[in-house]
Amino acid sequence: MSKVTKTWKITQESMYNYSIVLTCEKKDLLLNSIISNNSLKDSLLNNNSINFTAKSVEGLNDFLLKQVNSKLTNIQCIELLKTITKQIKYLESINQVFYGLNIADIVVIDGVNYQIVSSNNLIEKEKNNITFYCPFNQCNFSSPELLELKKLPSSIDYRCSYYSLGGLLLFCHLKKELLVDKKIPSEIEIEYLLESIYDTNIYWFLKRCLVKDIQKRVLLLV
Repeated sequence: MSKVTKTWKITQESMYNYSIVLTCEKKDLLLNSIISNNSLKDSLLNNNSINFTAKSVEGLNDFLLKQVNSKLTNIQCIELLKTITKQIKYLESINQVFYGLNIADIVVIDGVNYQIVSSNNLIEKEKNNITFYCPFNQCNFSSPELLELKKLPSSIDYRCSYYSLGGLLLFCHLKKELLVDKKIPSEIEIEYLLESIYDTNIYWFLKRCLVKDIQKRVLLLV
């Protein structure tokens, strides 16, 4: 795995004015994905940054620590999915995919707007596949397909990223982890992890993300 370097910074310019400054590769693609859903107030896009109006901006890690039991509620999970899935879908439309996710790369704006602000794990999609030619960054939330890679170069279905989002959501909502010690859970084990939220909209979203057949994975919240 390659070394991960922090490639973003949040700056508070004045009481209600903030900027996200990116130094990563593909920063233009990432900046466009952040403003694509029009969720930032008074946003202004510059060469390597976005200026916008907000009451608060903080990392997801810090935001979680302020919540009851360090968990997101069902409503907060829905807000996370609304914004992050829009960002993911925009990037997919221009053939870019996050193959994995890190909590440290997500910021929370005004408590409801969640944005991925690093392109360290962003890779080009060709049809339905992403291809790894060299060692890649380690992620907090990975997928069985990445764990099972034995050689380089190798190609896998881009929907491995949906499993990563499912892992992030499971951790934020229930403080449970999927790939403990790089062990891939069975469908029965996943069902056990989700039993406390059975038949909720978050439960069904996770079931669609974590299905074993990668071609059946979808991002759908109803």
